[in-house]
Amino acid sequence: MNKKIVARELLILLISICIGLTVVPFFLLRYLGGLNELGLFYAALIGQESGSILAWIIVLSPYIFIQLIRSIIWANK
Repeated sequence: MNKKIVARELLILLISICIGLTVVPFFLLRYLGGLNELGLFYAALIGQESGSILAWIIVLSPYIFIQLIRSIIWANK
């Protein structure tokens, strides 16, 4: 593989994780559960609360969404 391709994929992953750690939980909890649950979300990420698998799925959801869109575009070419 080309180093530029690997670097681009790693950058997409890192940006997606940053968005998944900041933006997605804020909007989900703001509209679904209230912002007082934000601390519980981050506690679940580090394993102090139950639901850590769901918390990590939320964090990785932007990356999963991007990869899904990319695979649909690739399949239609």
